[in-house]
Amino acid sequence: MAKIKGYELKAIKTFTGMEGLGFEANLYSKNKKIGRVLDDASGGPLQTFIEDKEKERQFEEDTKNWGEELGKDSFMIDEIFIDELFTLKEKERIFKQAQKEGYKGIVVLTDRYKEDLFSPRRLDEFYNIPEQCTDGDVEQGEYDKKEYYVKLDDFNIA
Repeated sequence: MAKIKGYELKAIKTFTGMEGLGFEANLYSKNKKIGRVLDDASGGPLQTFIEDKEKERQFEEDTKNWGEELGKDSFMIDEIFIDELFTLKEKERIFKQAQKEGYKGIVVLTDRYKEDLFSPRRLDEFYNIPEQCTDGDVEQGEYDKKEYYVKLDDFNIA
């Protein structure tokens, strides 16, 4: 299952809001439900609901540490973390569909926003890869990052 630092999203429901795609999901830590998250797609911040204060404090500490490991500012790091979880879960869904269709896995090419914030960003590209393909067979081109997924464990980020 798609996890980052032992956290995962389950029972994801997506919908269209005023500002695009929104979602609601249950938040799990170490396979136990600790709360829920809501992105109502209104242009406002993502909302996290964790009733147990100790679990909420632990979540905040874990997301802050995760951000520091990646060199990210702690501003809104919990939202960025949840967004990364949601994105990873979607990649896992696409991977499972590719495997049902007989493919070995998927390659995802991503392009992040540039520092000047004015340069256009390419949309992520997903490629199904056949059995005989290797990581080197897919050209990264001008994309910033290439992710290669061939087993479910690839979606469990420690």
